Amino acid sequence: MRLAENLAAYASSYLLKSSPATRRLQKFPHKSMLPFSVFFRQKTFAIFALLLIFGFLIFWSGCRSKSRYIPSSKPTSKPLPKESGSLPYEVDGKIYRPMSYVKAGFSQTGTASWYGPKFHGKETSNKEIYDMDGVTAAHKTLPFQTLLRVENLENGRKVQLRVNDRGPFVGDRILDLSRGAARTLGVIEKGTARVRITVLKNSGDANRNSKAESNYAVQLAVFSDMKNAEKAGRKIEDGRVRTFDKNGKPFYRILVGSFPDYEQAIERRDQVRERGYPEAFIVRAE
Repeated sequence: MRLAENLAAYASSYLLKSSPATRRLQKFPHKSMLPFSVFFRQKTFAIFALLLIFGFLIFWSGCRSKSRYIPSSKPTSKPLPKESGSLPYEVDGKIYRPMSYVKAGFSQTGTASWYGPKFHGKETSNKEIYDMDGVTAAHKTLPFQTLLRVENLENGRKVQLRVNDRGPFVGDRILDLSRGAARTLGVIEKGTARVRITVLKNSGDANRNSKAESNYAVQLAVFSDMKNAEKAGRKIEDGRVRTFDKNGKPFYRILVGSFPDYEQAIERRDQVRERGYPEAFIVRAE
């Protein structure tokens, strides 16, 4: 940085000395003798030159400090439903089925990446606000809140973190690290690393009803007024209205169908999207 500053100072001095306005100035030993037009052009040229140098310094400094970031796909294009910790979901035509329960000792080996600035401050799949400098990670199927030990097999570094998001959906990657976790593991510069993940303690609900897990419905819309919800529900085949509370206030959502198979629910969802409900998504049937 000092070298750049010295070069800037030298360039500024050189430009001022070699400019036509400066050479004219040498003919006038006193400022009062300098014609106004010459004086004005001299100052304009000097300011322009300094602005160019200042812009170069900002660009050069940014290039030095920029780390290599290999981006990862956002876990989903839209936030997953609140109850989706173990609900199947679809990304780019592929269906993922999260585990409802995992035992301590479960282990995977594969590639980890990291994701940061683009998603900082936005909702994760479990409705938290993503903090890129926290120590968390995204996994495609492990239950939310699962505690993991992650070991970078390339340098031996380890970190303990918590799963709070879904992803990554790029190639064969198995884990998407927050920037804080990636920094601890020494992955920031390279962007990816081969890792081993190990579940530290049991996570999820081992007693969850498997039948309830396999029944799905399609949610079309949510209304704050019951009459409007009922009116909309009557316009679509097998539509029904269900009430839920949010912050102490009643809301009304329109559900369609009850499907034992997730693929059937996807077909119905696509149908209602074509009929004017582009935000329709799959939820657990009630």
